[in-house]
Amino acid sequence: MYEMREHLGETHPQVAQEVKFLGAIYQKEEMYNDALACYHEAAAMYTRALGENHPQTAQALNYRGVCECAMMKFEESAATMEHVVEIYKLHLHKEHPTLSSAQRLAGHCNLKVPHASPHADLPRATVS
Repeated sequence: MYEMREHLGETHPQVAQEVKFLGAIYQKEEMYNDALACYHEAAAMYTRALGENHPQTAQALNYRGVCECAMMKFEESAATMEHVVEIYKLHLHKEHPTLSSAQRLAGHCNLKVPHASPHADLPRATVS
């Protein structure tokens, strides 16, 4: 990968893909912090090379969202996956399986986020 970076440069999509795949290896080995760092780097590289709303950028963010969910960082994961869904909506048909998968994961992560009870502000009854 180092030779590829040297030859193609820091912002080449192929280098970003290799960084993303390295993250997947780290994640498989449950080295989540290292995986997350790779996914952050890959997404940044794709953003610089292809733009923030490119499907490859979304894919790197999708990997990041899955990793955040595995790390039980549900709020971060939900936000990441919502961003992924918005990017995919720009490029994919509404019934595309990649979009559907991202939407399901975003929904799953949102369910895991602790939300305040809708009755939290109501006064509690006292027992005498």
